[in-house]
Amino acid sequence: MEQRNFNYIILIALIAGLATTIGLQVMTFTQIGTISGTPTGGEAGIRISGSTTCFPVMENASVTYMNDNPSITIAVSSGGSGQGVDDLAAGITDIGMTSRPIKDSEKAEHSGTDILEWTDWKFAKDGVTIIASDELLPYWVGGTPNMTLKTIFEIYNGNITSWNDVPGFSGVPGGQATIVPLTREGGSGTRETFEKYVKVEAPYYTENWGELEDDAAYQAVVSSYGVADGNPAMSQEVTDGTAAIGYVGLAYVDDANQIKFNVAYNSSLTPIEPKQSTILDATYPISRFLHLWTTPTASAATLNFINYIFSPEGQAIVFYEGYVPLYDLSPYDFLYMN
Repeated sequence: MEQRNFNYIILIALIAGLATTIGLQVMTFTQIGTISGTPTGGEAGIRISGSTTCFPVMENASVTYMNDNPSITIAVSSGGSGQGVDDLAAGITDIGMTSRPIKDSEKAEHSGTDILEWTDWKFAKDGVTIIASDELLPYWVGGTPNMTLKTIFEIYNGNITSWNDVPGFSGVPGGQATIVPLTREGGSGTRETFEKYVKVEAPYYTENWGELEDDAAYQAVVSSYGVADGNPAMSQEVTDGTAAIGYVGLAYVDDANQIKFNVAYNSSLTPIEPKQSTILDATYPISRFLHLWTTPTASAATLNFINYIFSPEGQAIVFYEGYVPLYDLSPYDFLYMN
């Protein structure tokens, strides 16, 4: 993942100034209760678990927050969106992280809990980004690398098995020509978002194949694909492979070693680059919100930390980690330094 460094103090001031200047509606929050006391039994005061996509933001934010609030301890772990839902329902975490909404099947599974009363805190946006090894780049002849949703669909359902049959590629040699699709583990919010938003249907296509997750051909072959357990593993496996294709949250794209594909709804429309501005306005086709979930009995300390995530400093961390904050910071891209 590309590392970016900038001065937080300057960035936070710019966020506030930009929001005022361009008239964005800035969320304001009032601290709930008092942050005081020491957790007993050596346990964390706030426990957070779930999505690997959300993990970098929460990990960074927790360190910064604990530095400012030494009486609070926070433990953050990742295991996928499904794990975050299960843990919160079981009462073994205080904040569940997901990179997609809670599913109806999860509501049914945990019907004996207060899951229908949970608060959904949409704290950032992200774009599921299609990536391939940059060892394929010499064989790309189509300008800026791009794919349509239909091409992605057909790669993953097995209709397209050679890179030479992917529009824009030519002359990929020997064994490297055979596409190696990688997928995510079951329960991954990134996988579920990918399967839902990669679709072939009206108004962009005359075919009505629907969403990838409902495609019989895809369901027949996906179990044969390599499985990456988390965004970091997916990114690394694509980099290590010479013919692999995969998908990750925007923050996990390795620009130095991967092809990042722009995505078009169909071949007659302009491919859209996954970046801050196109994800914020949802013109990028595979855009999503990132979620934090709390129960109706969430503690004051937990809710104060949630408030912090929505503060200018918390949103600066979202930006720093490569995701899309709730403020439009695109005029300040120059703050990024490799």
